[in-house]
Amino acid sequence: MSIYVDAIFGLISLLLLIFGFWFLYRDFMLDRTRQKLFKLRDDWFDEAARNEISFDNKAYKTVRLVINGSIRFAHKLTFLQLLVLHFAPHQSNSEGVFRTRINEGKSALPTEKRKLVDNYIRRYHFILSCHLVFSSPIAVITVILPAILIFLNIKMANALRTYVARKAANLVGAIFSQTDEYTYSAQYLEQ
Repeated sequence: MSIYVDAIFGLISLLLLIFGFWFLYRDFMLDRTRQKLFKLRDDWFDEAARNEISFDNKAYKTVRLVINGSIRFAHKLTFLQLLVLHFAPHQSNSEGVFRTRINEGKSALPTEKRKLVDNYIRRYHFILSCHLVFSSPIAVITVILPAILIFLNIKMANALRTYVARKAANLVGAIFSQTDEYTYSAQYLEQ
């Protein structure tokens, strides 16, 4: 009877874990990603308001458009789609509409302003990459879980190494202290 009860509780726990990950955690990650994208868009607007970049610049408009689109469609982005898009065949002469528009806008900017645009694009990519990795069951199983296990393995190996080194030092210290006492006693007896 106990085996059946354990199996039922195990199944219920597994179902709760899947429900928690699939619905609660993924919704949390989606809200978190959208909030970070809102903040990024707000910072981008502030840069233009401080005249760091013109509101009329193609790079400004395109980056804002991409961020707005990502806010709207973040719930449709998945790790699997990223892999398919990455490995799908591309046209050799096509750089991409957004990249072309951003480069056209950057060409009219001085070097420091180009770096500003690149910095915002980098931040945008980081936010979406984190969303894709941390909200995907595939990525959690293939990337995050192994990384955690490797980290724990390294920590445990370091703790074990420290423990063994400490015990070895205590043992060596005890051996030398006994040898010193024996040497001292032998010298005392000889006198």
